Amino acid sequence: MMHRRENEMPGVSDPVSLVNEEREKEVRAISWNVRGFEKPEKRQAVKHLTSQYSPKFLFLQKTKLQFISDRMVNHLWGDGNYKWLAAHLEGSSRELISIWCQNFLQIDNFMIDRRFILVIGKIQGFDVNVSFVNIYAPTDVNETVEFWNDLLQVLRATKAIWCLGGDFNAEKILISILDAFPLTLLWFNLWSSLRVGLMDLPMSEGDYTWFNLCENVIFSKLDRFFLAMEFLEPYPDLIQRCLPASIFDHNPIMICLECYNWGPKPFRFYIHWLDDRSFKDMFISA
Repeated sequence: MMHRRENEMPGVSDPVSLVNEEREKEVRAISWNVRGFEKPEKRQAVKHLTSQYSPKFLFLQKTKLQFISDRMVNHLWGDGNYKWLAAHLEGSSRELISIWCQNFLQIDNFMIDRRFILVIGKIQGFDVNVSFVNIYAPTDVNETVEFWNDLLQVLRATKAIWCLGGDFNAEKILISILDAFPLTLLWFNLWSSLRVGLMDLPMSEGDYTWFNLCENVIFSKLDRFFLAMEFLEPYPDLIQRCLPASIFDHNPIMICLECYNWGPKPFRFYIHWLDDRSFKDMFISA
């Protein structure tokens, strides 16, 4: 079921509009599979991450918390300018948390499923709705096929620009499918259909986002962002980064603008301007 507006969601109300000049600073989203939030040092690691990178949208997966309070979210986010939603698996602890800057996104709809949180609204620079989807995909073969089929129908019904982020368990599940059902390509076809019109940006600063913490180390790329082509049109410098893993076995990933400050821009000056009386007056008054 889709829900309207944000008056029933936890957090702070009355969003403030952003100015156009700060649009580039606002395109920054982070996704992280935290593998449990029971220990304070794990929550502190997320707080350090948000303090360091100041994301405007944060996707957290596999929190394993029975209860999530607004006070805890405030601790993770660092200030009161946020909204948040949480989802949990049936009969289990809460698994997903989505937190975002309320100035960044003006909410129109949201949907909470046991394996994804979908938030729809408008951000600065877009005249159409954007769907931000926090995903923790299943690893069971049959459940995976059903999950992607259902999510694909939901996304197509939203009529919005897509931004999907999270733990897709893509390489794990594809290997298990090929081992168990070598002639079955149903899941792969569903996955390919979902990716039509979506971009998996090259990952900078790392090729893998997960390792197994065992003696025989296995690395895999399970976490990523998928973006609609329309999302990239106003932001051609958008990149996907693999951030340091900290105390978790998953690396956080981030999409952001690759902007560098090269110092003052070159300015051409003509000597003959000094012969112009009006230029001298303008220069002195400035």
